[in-house]
Amino acid sequence: MYIGDSMEDLLMTKAAGKSKNQKYIFAGIYGSSRSERNKIKLFKDNKADIIISNINDIPELFSE
Repeated sequence: MYIGDSMEDLLMTKAAGKSKNQKYIFAGIYGSSRSERNKIKLFKDNKADIIISNINDIPELFSE
């Protein structure tokens, strides 16, 4: 899993997966953005695996 807050982070994760013929999960963080709505849309449009507001929400994803 790679956690990032930019489109560059998402693209890097996808490229790493292709170069190694593997799938990496990308978690996009939008809470630090000036425009949270735009960041969420950007991550959705580019098929981020997980979209969350804050990195501190990560443990909650794995607790169930």
